[in-house]
Amino acid sequence: MEPSLITIDELTGLYNRGYANEALEQNISLAKQKGLSLAIIMIDIDRFKIINSSCGHPFGDIVIQKVGELLLKTTFKDDDLPCRYGGEELFLVILPNTSRDSAYEWAEEVRLAIKSLEIKYEQAIITLTASFGVACFPEHGETVNQIIQKADEALYKAKRDGRDQVCQCQLS
Repeated sequence: MEPSLITIDELTGLYNRGYANEALEQNISLAKQKGLSLAIIMIDIDRFKIINSSCGHPFGDIVIQKVGELLLKTTFKDDDLPCRYGGEELFLVILPNTSRDSAYEWAEEVRLAIKSLEIKYEQAIITLTASFGVACFPEHGETVNQIIQKADEALYKAKRDGRDQVCQCQLS
């Protein structure tokens, strides 16, 4: 599937949710055919609504852009797909042919990279944290909806357990 302007998020330059869902469907099908693993990672910028309300939406857009740039720089393989997935601050990364452990390691590296971002706002430097939920095919399901749901559950566990961490979906 070749990306077009319709499939690209205007603010970040990442793929959008529609493209992510189609690509995930195709990647699951390919993983089934070839017996490969597939990992997805949901990423949510912690306390983003506070950043937006205290610094304003234009600054919130800058924060989203910086995280998007970081995701583009940290995807390692040509077929890794960083996407802006939902709301303002929710991202999804599709990692074809990636094991559960490798996905966790990647997410932890990205978590630390986001934490080290320093974004200037007026006279201050703003730092960020993010929470991550990791789910894999086939362990956590064989449909897009099942895997997304499991990644979402892991993400909300990371949020509930204090934010700024990576949580893996529990095996069924």
